[in-house]
Amino acid sequence: MKLQGNGAERFAKKPDPACLFALVFGDDEGVVADVANTLITSWQKETPSTVLTLDEDEVKREPSRLFDALEAVSLLGEGTIIRIRTKGEKLISLMKECLELPTDRIAAR
Repeated sequence: MKLQGNGAERFAKKPDPACLFALVFGDDEGVVADVANTLITSWQKETPSTVLTLDEDEVKREPSRLFDALEAVSLLGEGTIIRIRTKGEKLISLMKECLELPTDRIAAR
């Protein structure tokens, strides 16, 4: 599902509980950051979660950090929201690989 403009902002404020992954992108970095922050805040209201923020250099240098975070399960039962900040399509092949992981192996939102 692709949402744009007000639809994306409404979704960020009240996301579908079944949604485990979101790609937030656009031309205006400020708007993208605001929508991503709103979505993260909404997810944290649903389930107490920590936020792991990675930039594209960190992920390219050490992709295992991303995969370890996706498979990690908190002993305290809280979730993990993984935020990756990137520009363009530099990490597209890695993101495709993440999406191909069996859902029973992904413990993070």
